[in-house]
Amino acid sequence: MTTTTIPSLADLQQRLRASGTAPVEQAPFLSLHPDLRAAFPRGLESGGVHTLHGSLALVGALLAEPTSRGSWCAAVGLPDLNLEATQEWGVRLDRLVLIPDVQQQWLTVVADVVEATDLVIAAAPPRLPAGQVTRLESRLRHRRSTVVVVGDWPRPLSRIRAWGHSWEGLSRGHGCLVERRLHIEVSGRRDQPQDAEVLVA
Repeated sequence: MTTTTIPSLADLQQRLRASGTAPVEQAPFLSLHPDLRAAFPRGLESGGVHTLHGSLALVGALLAEPTSRGSWCAAVGLPDLNLEATQEWGVRLDRLVLIPDVQQQWLTVVADVVEATDLVIAAAPPRLPAGQVTRLESRLRHRRSTVVVVGDWPRPLSRIRAWGHSWEGLSRGHGCLVERRLHIEVSGRRDQPQDAEVLVA
C-alpha cells in the first residue's frame, strides 16, 4: 500500500505549492462507486460540506470512484481509518493524502487541502465561529471541492447515515462471517431522502 502521509502543515503547504494540482472533476456532482447509486442517484453534490454519521465502512465507497478517475482525495483527522478496507472498494491509495493528526489546526489544514483535492473526508472539527464556516464553504463553492465531515456541521448539503444492518455468511450454525450489509440513508436540503443497502466485505 502506498499513500501520501503529511507529517506537518508546513510540509503539506510546500507539497501543494510544488504540485500545482487542481481538482479534476469540476462538476456539480462527484461520481461515486456504482453500489452507491441507489442512495446517491446523481452522485455527491460538489462544492460544499456533507456529514457522515455511523459506520466508517462507507468511507472507502466514497473515495473509490474519485481516486480511480485520477482525482486527489484526502483523509483528515482519521488515524484509525482502515486502509485495507478502503482498498477493497477500489480506492487508489497513491491518490489519497493522509493527515492523521491536525491538532488545533483543523480549519487551516482543510482549507489548504481543498485547494488540491476533489474530496476530503475529515473528522468533525472543534466548534467553529460562523464566519469561519462561511469562509470555508465559500472556498468550496469556488473550487468545486467537497468535504464530508464525520460528525456534525451546521447546514450541510446532505446528512449521510450508515450503519451495519446484518451479517452474511452464517448458515444454520456454521460458516464464516464474510460480509456485512450496510444500510445507507441520505437526506439533503432539496432532494427527497434516499436509502440503499450495500455489501461490505
